[in-house]
Amino acid sequence: MSDTFLAPADLFDRLAGADAAGVTVLTPNLRLAKELQRAFDAHQLARGLSAWAAADILPWTAWVQRAYEDFLHSASGAQLPQLLTPAQEQALWEDIVRGWEGGEALLAVPEAAASARQAWDLAHAWGLMPALQRAAPKEDAQAWAEWARRYERDTRRAGGTDAARLPDLLLAQFADPAAQEGAGLPRLLVAYGFDIVTPQQRALFDVLAARGCAHARSAAARAPESAPLRLACVDARDEIGRAAAWARERLEAAQAQGRSARIGVVVPDLAMHRNALRRAFTRTMAPTRQVPREAHALPPFNISLGEPLNDWPLVDTAFAILELAGRELPYERASLVIRSPYLAQADAEMTRRARLDAALRERAEPVLGLDRLLALLVRASMPRAAVLAQRLAQFAELRRERLFAVQSPGAWARAFGDALARLGFPGERSLSSEEFQTLARWQALLAQFAQLERVAPRMGYAQALARLRRMAADTAFQPEAHEEPVQILGVLESAGVAFDHLWVMGLCDEAWPLAARANPFLPIALQRAAGIPEASAEAALALDRRITAGWLTAAAEVVLSHPCRDGDRDLQPSPLIAHLAEGGLALPTAQDWGAQVHAARAALESLPDEDAPSLAEVRSMAQAIAPGAALDAASDAAHDEYAASEAAIEAPHDAQAGARVAEHDGAAVRGGTQVLKDQAACPFRAFAVHRLDAAALATPHAGLDAMERGSLVHQVLATAWRELETKHALDTLAPPALEQLLQRAAAEAVARMRRDRPETLSGRFAAVEQRRLVRLASEWLELERQREPFSVFAVEDPRNLEIGGLRMRGRLDRVDETAQGERIVIDYKTGKPAAGDWLGPRMDEPQLPLYLVASEPDAQALAFAQVKAGAMQFVSLAADKGLLPGARALPDGRLKRAAQSWEAQLADWRTALERLARGYAGGAAAVDPKPGACEYCDQQPLCRIHERRAWSASGEDEAGVYE
Repeated sequence: MSDTFLAPADLFDRLAGADAAGVTVLTPNLRLAKELQRAFDAHQLARGLSAWAAADILPWTAWVQRAYEDFLHSASGAQLPQLLTPAQEQALWEDIVRGWEGGEALLAVPEAAASARQAWDLAHAWGLMPALQRAAPKEDAQAWAEWARRYERDTRRAGGTDAARLPDLLLAQFADPAAQEGAGLPRLLVAYGFDIVTPQQRALFDVLAARGCAHARSAAARAPESAPLRLACVDARDEIGRAAAWARERLEAAQAQGRSARIGVVVPDLAMHRNALRRAFTRTMAPTRQVPREAHALPPFNISLGEPLNDWPLVDTAFAILELAGRELPYERASLVIRSPYLAQADAEMTRRARLDAALRERAEPVLGLDRLLALLVRASMPRAAVLAQRLAQFAELRRERLFAVQSPGAWARAFGDALARLGFPGERSLSSEEFQTLARWQALLAQFAQLERVAPRMGYAQALARLRRMAADTAFQPEAHEEPVQILGVLESAGVAFDHLWVMGLCDEAWPLAARANPFLPIALQRAAGIPEASAEAALALDRRITAGWLTAAAEVVLSHPCRDGDRDLQPSPLIAHLAEGGLALPTAQDWGAQVHAARAALESLPDEDAPSLAEVRSMAQAIAPGAALDAASDAAHDEYAASEAAIEAPHDAQAGARVAEHDGAAVRGGTQVLKDQAACPFRAFAVHRLDAAALATPHAGLDAMERGSLVHQVLATAWRELETKHALDTLAPPALEQLLQRAAAEAVARMRRDRPETLSGRFAAVEQRRLVRLASEWLELERQREPFSVFAVEDPRNLEIGGLRMRGRLDRVDETAQGERIVIDYKTGKPAAGDWLGPRMDEPQLPLYLVASEPDAQALAFAQVKAGAMQFVSLAADKGLLPGARALPDGRLKRAAQSWEAQLADWRTALERLARGYAGGAAAVDPKPGACEYCDQQPLCRIHERRAWSASGEDEAGVYE
């Protein structure tokens, strides 16, 4: 290999000279090739040129493949093996590892195959194959040797070769006089920025030299070694923030002087910190991107490391659609499909699909399939999204026709594309540049998957989709963008690149130098003897010393930083930079967008606003909404089918609008007795929930939640008492007859709920739940037998209630009447209620006091029936202790907030309930939660109570921020 060295200026002269067509420059990676091309173009512009021939600059792998294609298309090319794609290589290795006799013991076959494939690449690049045949390997190496033999045999049978063996194939072609015709050799081959030259590369360079191809080396011009600054930072977050502020300050300084600046930020573990870097640099250098209309604006920085293709939203949606065609998927994935902007008519049906998703969350199981989703969509209670439903039905039809067979990869690639098309993927709206490039890369991935047909057998749907997903995960993708002044790079990408300003971060003793990472499938002794840098600590240290020395001359200003802490652990600077004097760096404070908005609060006018318009005040506005719109829409819709479907979609919302008109006209408010419970807990909660319809999205849950279990208990006991009617009937009913009654009641309750939860309440679970209900009801009725004679006056009885001018509807679980005519209002609870929940001006449970005051004013007791296994009891407050077992009569010294008599307590309840009702009707909506009210409240994103408290604790003027 030649020792001739060309300085960059001499190299550019050769590339711009008359014999430039005979000069080829090779780089170790694509980034350095692009950087050198950019520098050459700048050189030509500086010469005053406006047009010039493109220089032949390309990375090593691209040149090797180009030379192979030249031979392939020559006269002797028919004898050459076909080059496998990386996906085909991986598929072969996976099939070999999985089919090996010990493959079943491997927990992660794709990962093992990838590591084996890397060992294959290393063995060829570093010339280890002859030595491996003579070595006495250990167990892992023996397994790999067997895999390698099978891989070589299978590729030979398929008439293929791979990227690892391509340089050896070229070496033979260049050395063969009969292949001279297809060589296409340059007169001068320049290796630019090669810090490491493998034996395989050296052998090929030597053969080319023997063929008359001159060879030279070159590297970037190094700046005179400056006095680098070693900067100690608090932790990684502080370090990233400082680097972002430094990059912004250097860029603004250059722009103020009318010059360009190349700023580099090098991060040893770029993959780990990528998201934190993107957030910090966006917040500091492109704060307006947080504003929706500026979200697609290009920031002045670029992170070189691409993200896995399946992490990009458009591709993630494609996989969610394809997962929907499988057996089952988590509801959150199905929700992604429903709400996706990449489906047909997504913008037109956006609101309807959002409503549909919210409704489905209350009915769907955590995991569901396509058939179950379609069954839910056609339910009358579900909001309608006609186009989505139609497309999903077509998707299900294609699923039945084409997605259950065992097919070749090519057939699966076509089926995947057709399945996505059935849902209108990627939608009708114009894609952004980033989305358009992502779509193109996705389509290229499907084409690569189809090429697996050459090496992979026929497979089923699940296997095909899993393999496609792995290919996407292995594909790093980053949309093409303009050359930005700030480049955030990994260690190897920074080699050979020159900057005006350079910051290298993360140089603590645990991160730099990098630890040795020998391949586990190759004997370590062979790797070390060959000089593979990752194989030994000594070789890795030597390489990292050279890289560190290169950083010191890569720019006129060099900052080397390291964090001092990681959580509660102290960190030290890397030994490769510890000898440098520690310094400081004065940086301007750059406010992010949120801080700028907050800083502008002094210019805001503060207006206290704790009252919403009263129900009476909005009556005139509500009357403008025509309650008959649903009927009119249905009549007009008769003209065509599409209009009919639109009317069906809108009718429920028109009916809801009509209900609001009625509410403002003085009819019962929506929400029933829960309105007063929420008003007592926090006026703003009542306003948000019952007047703004604000509610958090439900989370689909497995099994039955506490509310559903409580509802089943209610239904069983209601059915039982409708038939029994009196305690005497209970006492005289024979045990087998009572058991039969409860069995029937439980079966009816389970069947009724099964309509909403068919997947949950089916099979053995339904039988178990039915037995639980019978057992609970039996235990409860045993407690009822201990009471004095009574009859059940009302069961699940709807009532119209009015208090403080507010009308609402309620449903009494049960009203009993004693032999003396005294009534008792009862509400079933499966939790642990307390009598204190009924007391105070802002009572926790106003429902029973409201029923008593507004519907049963002569009742002498109210009670929670605590139906809880092993803890059956009445929690009651009564005029007389004898009305119920364990009843508490007034006065009761243990109830501090209770009145001294039943009559006085009735008056207190009426006063408190009237005040709550008048507050709600009058628009009282202050953010005024009582203790504990915020713990399970879902309105905090609206009221921002925790932000208010945080600013208040920090000494900020809370009124100036939030009012």
